[in-house]
Amino acid sequence: MNAPTPFDFASISERVQSEVQRAIQRSIKGVEYFSSSGPTLGETPKDVLYSRGTMNLYHYRPMSDEVYRVPVLIVMATTNRGYILDLVPGQSFIEFLLKRGFDVYMLDWTAPKPEEKSLRMEDYVLDFIPESIRRVQQDSGEKDVSVIGYCFGGVLS
Repeated sequence: MNAPTPFDFASISERVQSEVQRAIQRSIKGVEYFSSSGPTLGETPKDVLYSRGTMNLYHYRPMSDEVYRVPVLIVMATTNRGYILDLVPGQSFIEFLLKRGFDVYMLDWTAPKPEEKSLRMEDYVLDFIPESIRRVQQDSGEKDVSVIGYCFGGVLS
């Protein structure tokens, strides 16, 4: 039989101490994360062009010297919020488009209120979206509008 090897208590003690310190640091970071308010979402400068019931039509302010003639209208899903495409500076699809010269509008929705419980798909498809396109045309002075639907907004568009 082989003789048992002596334990290196110093090495074990150092490893345990290191692991405890790492666990404490992870816990501190976790507490800091949960106690912070988090980033403010959807902060790219915009103006409300039109609002009606659950619908908000936004026009984002340009971020480049040259702006493409044909505006872009992004139609959000009725259950998603527009800030999903405008998280924080440097992680924003809206900011990306604006910095490359696109004229960006967004059709965003809030949760229907009790008095709007009778809204139907036809209201979105045949009323809200065409009215928003007319408003974008009027605001931009352009006949053509590029429409991008996000998630179910693509189906509605």
